[in-house]
Amino acid sequence: LDKLTFEPDLLILMATPSQAEIMLRAMSYSTGEIWESKMTGVLGCSWIFVYPYQSGKINYVPTGITFCAKALQPFPEGWILISIPWDWIPVITKNLKEMKWVLPSYTDGREKYLKRKESLITELDQKSANP
Repeated sequence: LDKLTFEPDLLILMATPSQAEIMLRAMSYSTGEIWESKMTGVLGCSWIFVYPYQSGKINYVPTGITFCAKALQPFPEGWILISIPWDWIPVITKNLKEMKWVLPSYTDGREKYLKRKESLITELDQKSANP
């Protein structure tokens, strides 16, 4: 890729819920930043464009729930729009390189997850009983 010839203000992604979870986890992976979505039923575009630009905070919203999204149908319903202020890009890309994108608990299935959880609770109980 060629180097950009301008400095953008925002990177806006349209993602599936699973892809959005990875991107949001990449935001908080090293920072502990809380995921928060800001949105109203009207002026939805301002929450994607203006709010992240002015606040410097990442914002995400599902498609298809605002007035204009319903009336104009610019995107299919059920996707997630993520608006990332440009200053966050180095943090997110660094974290994406370091973190696991798909956690074992996501693919192990319910029974294996519950067994691992129970095992960890038992281990913590034993450690707290015998410091």
